[in-house]
Amino acid sequence: MQIIYPVNQKLMSNKAHDKLIFNTCYHIALRGYKVILIIQNTGATDEEIFRYYSLPVINNLKFLKIKVSAFKISWKFLYRLIVLLKIFILAKKDKFSIVYVSELKLGALIVKFKVLQDLVWIILKE
Repeated sequence: MQIIYPVNQKLMSNKAHDKLIFNTCYHIALRGYKVILIIQNTGATDEEIFRYYSLPVINNLKFLKIKVSAFKISWKFLYRLIVLLKIFILAKKDKFSIVYVSELKLGALIVKFKVLQDLVWIILKE
């Protein structure tokens, strides 16, 4: 089973919240689940991200990095569109996906698509 967690913020920003997100995903991955974090591209490699949080690299935690700086439209609009496409692609590969969403507008957008409703479970976190 894979857990997809789109994060609408940059990791490695020296904030407690991004450390909480990373550590939570890391420890879920240690339990044997495949965790995919969809994040903004900071230019850091996967190894650099793990090193930043002082944790060893593990295979069950992957990053899908979104680069949006080249586009001249709203980051939130583009983020939601790209995340929606990424979730669809990932859910097609593994039909037992969980999407952990902390942004309610993104969760509402996912729920509107009948195709995704059949493929994923959605957990909304406030």
